[in-house]
Amino acid sequence: MELFIGIAIVALLLLASLLSSKISAHINMPCLLLFLVVGMLADKFSGIRIVTVAGAIFCTGVVAFPFCGGNIYLLYACRFLMGLGASSLYLSLVKEADRLFGRKNYSVIVGIIYFVGYGGGLMGTLPFGALCRRFNWITLLYWVGAITVFLYLFFLAVKRNVPAAPI
Repeated sequence: MELFIGIAIVALLLLASLLSSKISAHINMPCLLLFLVVGMLADKFSGIRIVTVAGAIFCTGVVAFPFCGGNIYLLYACRFLMGLGASSLYLSLVKEADRLFGRKNYSVIVGIIYFVGYGGGLMGTLPFGALCRRFNWITLLYWVGAITVFLYLFFLAVKRNVPAAPI
């Protein structure tokens, strides 16, 4: 009975957090739903190919977001695309870290991936907030989209495909 009550409390807390932050939920929901599928796809087709497709999905969401105006459903759709792309990128990067650096250095490289991933949010928030005080935040989101597309195109220029892994 105590276990059931504990599970119910956790479920209520999760529901409350999702309801209080709907836009955040739209970026985390695809992450939770698609990790298993993306993991299988990364095993089947190699991480680099999944990064290529996921990067295009992520860039679509980032670039389209500032153009949505006040349409909340389009904003949700863009955040969903960003979450889908980001979750796919994360698992594929972990897969590529394993392939490129082997078991000996895997934990160090994954630690660096985590550090950069979590640090990016922290390091990006302060400059974005400071720039919002000087410029219009929509204009800044256009620039974020342009920088994201530039980095994705740079990745496409330097990536090397690897053969698909047999299953």
